[in-house]
Amino acid sequence: EDMETGKFSADDMLTASQSVAGTKGSVIWLEPGDSLSADELLRGAIIGNANDAVTVLAEKSEGNVDDFVKRMNGEAFNLGLRETVFRSPNGCTDEEEYTTVREFAVICSELVKYDFMLPYFSTWRDFIKNESVELVNENTLSRTYDRHIGLKAAHSEKSGYCIAEAARDENGITYIAVVFGAPDE
Repeated sequence: EDMETGKFSADDMLTASQSVAGTKGSVIWLEPGDSLSADELLRGAIIGNANDAVTVLAEKSEGNVDDFVKRMNGEAFNLGLRETVFRSPNGCTDEEEYTTVREFAVICSELVKYDFMLPYFSTWRDFIKNESVELVNENTLSRTYDRHIGLKAAHSEKSGYCIAEAARDENGITYIAVVFGAPDE
């Protein structure tokens, strides 16, 4: 939304704050003071599941992570989602954070409305930070399925393997499937 409305652009350079120090989960090894373009941060967040990149984008969007999380919850409420609660911008820091497969599919249906985002979702492999960080999409459909639009794939010991996949048929109709908690890929 912020890029669509012109709040910032893909070329804008964003600087990591102290908030990225000690980020858990997938990262692109940002240090406080590092600057990357919004484009690189989006690639890191979407292709590489990088939680430190998400933090920088959240701070650019709302000034701080707490206000961004409030906005996320407000947006979810406005979409009619009553079984989704965010506690962080990256979804992996709080036991009280939850959603359902159905509500996550609603969120995904909103994301695919932003055409400029589609290349991020469908990229299988990329490099950022002057080619020093390789990003590999956990969604193997990004390289094996010709109708793939993409979205998100991730896994953790607690959540299992999860995927949100969008595809478009020959008539231009978009379909979204979401699976949470699978025992393997």
